[in-house]
Amino acid sequence: MKDYIILNKDKLIRTFKWTAIILTTALCVWTYYKCDSGNCFIGTDFILGLIMTLFILPTFSIVLETIQNYIEYRRTEKFFDSKPMNELFKNGFRKDLTGKESKWFLSKVNGVGQFDNYNMICEVVSGRLRVIAKTNYDHLDTWDNKEIDFILQSFRHVRFEYDGDGIATSLKMSEVKKMSYESLVTHLSDFVKLLKKLKVE
Repeated sequence: MKDYIILNKDKLIRTFKWTAIILTTALCVWTYYKCDSGNCFIGTDFILGLIMTLFILPTFSIVLETIQNYIEYRRTEKFFDSKPMNELFKNGFRKDLTGKESKWFLSKVNGVGQFDNYNMICEVVSGRLRVIAKTNYDHLDTWDNKEIDFILQSFRHVRFEYDGDGIATSLKMSEVKKMSYESLVTHLSDFVKLLKKLKVE
């Protein structure tokens, strides 16, 4: 946990400051309009409000966000270190931190590598392993939907999702944990076959 906080220290401090500024500004604006209508806060209430918006609420928000993201971070790391994923990381894939350049989003761990000449990203989202092939699929806009559906029907066991970085497939983490490395490779191979059928490069 300590290393995770140090890794995201600047982002957490920035988020804390802006949360405090926004909440305190809202309190001051609300107090101004209350006073304008003749229902002013007494001094102690306003001071307590400032303590809440400047310290207590931002701290609570940051602690909650950090715990949630850390749990997801550790869960992903543990999943990547277990079979069959750890075999994937022994065969060309490596761990990478996302959001390193982001000023706001806390870092997450992903897997990056190549599979059958496709650059791929492995990420864990909502209990699923998503494998994203970084591709350009603009040409599919010119295809008839029936053509795409016909190809997808041939690969019904391969989940197909559009993604901002390309095209993705996904599996439940519980399913992946039951798979052998060979089964995982077979699934990725079928995913690549689907991409090639769709002429996605």
